[in-house]
Amino acid sequence: MAMNILALIILIVGLLIGVILAFAMRRYQLWCLSWQRVILILIGLTGSCLVLSGTDEIGRSLAKQKWHETKGLVIRSEVIGEGAYRPNIVYQFDVENRTFTDSTALSPPSFGGRNARRKAAETKVANYSVGDTVYVYYNPVNPEESVLNRHLFWAVYMKLSFGLLLYIAGLAFLLAGFIPFSAQQRSVR
Repeated sequence: MAMNILALIILIVGLLIGVILAFAMRRYQLWCLSWQRVILILIGLTGSCLVLSGTDEIGRSLAKQKWHETKGLVIRSEVIGEGAYRPNIVYQFDVENRTFTDSTALSPPSFGGRNARRKAAETKVANYSVGDTVYVYYNPVNPEESVLNRHLFWAVYMKLSFGLLLYIAGLAFLLAGFIPFSAQQRSVR
């Protein structure tokens, strides 16, 4: 619920910034043609989807902060994939005399060349050797759901920032095409 409110606030602030930019752009006669408006609508929609997705990820991460902690054991640690390499850490942990097994990719890098992604995955795998004891954070309502890391990764903030930028840009250019010219601008045109 709180993340829906955050997303709504972000989108409303983006709308206000977009309106201000639209008036500024009209003042300097920067407007767009009708076919460009369709593209700008798509850019704005893409931006709003990224904002909603980013706030959803933030909400899930905040919920994980309340998960319970226990110790677990790494049973497999490897780099998987071809081209899109990612670490795969498989671990076991006990909750109320029940043993659970889960795996995590530990937020693999989503950018860089193939060798850079492989090296980043190998670095993460090196930190989790088979037999290591690790802290496991599990959902107390559903212990089958667990993670090794409860932190938000920078990619979420990048998604949110880029989405807001697209949303504001699309909105500003779109609105600039609908704001009527003043009498002085009509005579110049």
